[in-house]
Amino acid sequence: MKINKQEEFDKKLIALQAEHSALWKKRYTQGEYVKLKQPYQNGWEKTYILRDDILRRKDAKTIQSVLNLVNSTVRHKDKSFKDSKKRNIPIVLRQVTEAKYNTLLPSQKKWLFKTYDRFRFFGSMQDKTVYKFNTAHMYMLKEHIYPYMITHTLLPQPEIESRLQEISDFMSDNNGWNRLNKIHGYKSSQDYHYERGRKKRILERLLDEELC
Repeated sequence: MKINKQEEFDKKLIALQAEHSALWKKRYTQGEYVKLKQPYQNGWEKTYILRDDILRRKDAKTIQSVLNLVNSTVRHKDKSFKDSKKRNIPIVLRQVTEAKYNTLLPSQKKWLFKTYDRFRFFGSMQDKTVYKFNTAHMYMLKEHIYPYMITHTLLPQPEIESRLQEISDFMSDNNGWNRLNKIHGYKSSQDYHYERGRKKRILERLLDEELC
């Protein structure tokens, strides 16, 4: 089957995007971190914790284990967590994959509900089964705001950083990022960068836990 030039270009973009993501992840997960002599605050962070009365329940450990699966964090320069239009910046809970859900105990599963994550791939809509924390139980949670402290710095990695720059330059010169938006079904570059930022925050949170 003959592949036209557009399909070849699209495949190249997807491969470069995958390489860019892998290198970016490698840079932060396998890079060498040096502890700062003087940690400094870089804005604020908020996450969910269980309310005090929920912590006194007999099944508090089970509920906490589920919260650990879905919990997320959001950072902002201001403690108010308001955007430019004075709207509250929410904490978006993570989804649980079907594979992970199947490993949970029945006592954990009851706090989650089944739904479908719809996404566009090469022009067709795809459905992926996921599980979310039941919104009926959100009353059990409360927001916890605390200073976001920078305690480590990442040493330079010239080879990885050089390749990342090469890929970024190619994408910019060939309108690659916008083309990828269409391939993956994002309506705009804002949608793509939001999703990329969400994944970045998850990775940063995991790194913070390892460095603590």
